[in-house]
Amino acid sequence: MARFEVLHNIPAPYRVHLFNCLADALAARGHVLHVHFFGSNNPDRPESWKRSLGDARFSHQIWDGYGIRIRGNTLWLNPRLILHVMRNPPAFLLHGGIWDSFTSLFAVLLTRPKRRIAWIEFNVDIPGRSQGIAGACKRFLLRRCDTLLVPGQKGLMFLERFMGSELLRKTIVMPNIVDETRFRDRLPASELEKAREALDLARDPNDTLVLIWPARLIGHKGVLEFLRHVDKRVLEGYAIRIIGEGPLRGEILAEIERRELTNHVKLVGKYIDYTLMPAVYQVGDALLLPSLHDPNPLSTVEALHSGMPLLLSDRVGNYKEALEAGVNGFGFDPADGAAVREALLKFRALSAEERAHQGARSAEIGAAAWGSRACIERAVEGMLADGRRSAGEHTH
Repeated sequence: MARFEVLHNIPAPYRVHLFNCLADALAARGHVLHVHFFGSNNPDRPESWKRSLGDARFSHQIWDGYGIRIRGNTLWLNPRLILHVMRNPPAFLLHGGIWDSFTSLFAVLLTRPKRRIAWIEFNVDIPGRSQGIAGACKRFLLRRCDTLLVPGQKGLMFLERFMGSELLRKTIVMPNIVDETRFRDRLPASELEKAREALDLARDPNDTLVLIWPARLIGHKGVLEFLRHVDKRVLEGYAIRIIGEGPLRGEILAEIERRELTNHVKLVGKYIDYTLMPAVYQVGDALLLPSLHDPNPLSTVEALHSGMPLLLSDRVGNYKEALEAGVNGFGFDPADGAAVREALLKFRALSAEERAHQGARSAEIGAAAWGSRACIERAVEGMLADGRRSAGEHTH
């Protein structure tokens, strides 16, 4: 029996599900999973996420540490955890990001597991600092890993374009997953009514198309840009609900007022509990996600499992896997106002039957590309292998 340990920032409902699946797959092969969390929560995440560990079927520990806020991000430092892993190196150590926290960075530099695995949400559209000294440092850290996990095709494209084929040869695709059973099953009318109340949809006419937009209110989600691309004519017949909190709330509310969009766009006044999100998707007609930058949004996966059409930015990390243009929704460049307006007008022009066909195709794509058990089984097989695979043999 080998120890397979994970360093990860905070618990979250979807990560608890992933670790449950990972624990099951490893146990079937005679290994044991243990997850080290850097903290119980970040300031910009819902308090309800703390409860998600109640569903955990894996061994875990939340360590004392320091959540250092830099430019709106929480960078964790957990000295005792770093010392623990240095003194007790596991057979397999999986880093949930290798430069996203001080804990991860020092663990890469100072620990000596038998095999080191880096889980990185690369996106070719968000290269970050990949040239010069910063790029050299990242390549150094990545070369210290035996296996790299990326969530999709844009992650592979990033590695090939910016980091070279040497890293591509040791890369496995492990898609971001959610518990699909929460989203694919039809819910009772009472749950749907709760969702409509939470979204303030009670007064909207039945022929209004509801677009669900889960997004933290920060710059790279593209909220202000979207509002400046549209007007009352384009949004006629739409009710857009933006679900999230963040520092741009006041500015976004002012822009909605200035653009006279209050009848069409509303910010939900608080985080919606994750347990209600399946019902939220089911009362919506499509997912709207016009992000300027989004490494690999789980809202896309949740919407697919919910059988929703997508109105999706071509800059999100899972765009290539999630969207068949014109078949299960429409894609667009979020910086191109004409493209944004065209996608909205095309979706509004669809008949109810055509929208239903798009939703059905989304459900098929979600089941095929993001089925939890299949995704984790493939990734575990790759992680436990000896890592000597050619560029054409990485797992898809």
